[in-house]
Amino acid sequence: MIIHFTHFFVIYCVVSSTDAIETSLPKCCPSGWSMVPKGTKCLYFSSKQLSWFDAARFCKKFDAQLASVHSDRESETIKRLTPNELLNTGIWLGGVTTNPAYGAKQDWYWFDLTPFSYDNFGNDEPSNSKSCEGRGLPDTSQSCLQICNIHKFGMNWDDECCSAKLPFICEKRPSLYDCTGGK
Repeated sequence: MIIHFTHFFVIYCVVSSTDAIETSLPKCCPSGWSMVPKGTKCLYFSSKQLSWFDAARFCKKFDAQLASVHSDRESETIKRLTPNELLNTGIWLGGVTTNPAYGAKQDWYWFDLTPFSYDNFGNDEPSNSKSCEGRGLPDTSQSCLQICNIHKFGMNWDDECCSAKLPFICEKRPSLYDCTGGK
């Protein structure tokens, strides 16, 4: 007995071209935010003075997080875009540590979980040298990251008590949605 099978298989090959479309469409930042060169991030500089944790919650409301910095170029961009009224104050970034010991740079991480492979700490920083309790703050150590004009050496990173109230920088990815005004 000979059995003949005649089956036709149709194979559909679907190639996702959304990546190609997405990268070719314009990306924008929300009103009041600044786009960094190359269009990879939108930054929001807030003059509100909040604790590090409250600043992180504020950013989250806008689908953003406290800014992370991964290169000299990004650091210089932040310095250049920082409004003049914030230049002589500390400004929260998204760095935090679980080991606030003097010089323990390897224990810092970014709140957005990107690698902490670059740092711009000032001389002798992180130091955990300023008493939080002595300034009336509830923290026991300096575990959060600020960028500030340290000792007039320019804008560098410094560890600070997380409950200190400082302005902050939020970051988010640019999107097509923001080009249409959210419509």
